Order: sequence, then structure tokens, then C-alpha cells
Amino acid sequence: MISNTSDKLFFIQLNLKKEQYYLLQLNKNTLFFD
Repeated sequence: MISNTSDKLFFIQLNLKKEQYYLLQLNKNTLFFD
């Protein structure tokens, strides 16, 4: 059970990092086009 929850947390963190990276790329693009 503990390993399962830690795995879930790991994947959640991974997804959050992906989202943050994606948002950063979007911001760079909008700044570039401004």
C-alpha cells in the first residue's frame, strides 16, 4: 500500500513537471511573439 501511494505521488510529480515545462515553453513563445 505504501509503495502504491509513493508510486502515485511520483507520477503526480512527474506530470506536474511536464505541465510546468509545457507552460514555460508557452510563455517563451508568447514572449517571443510579443
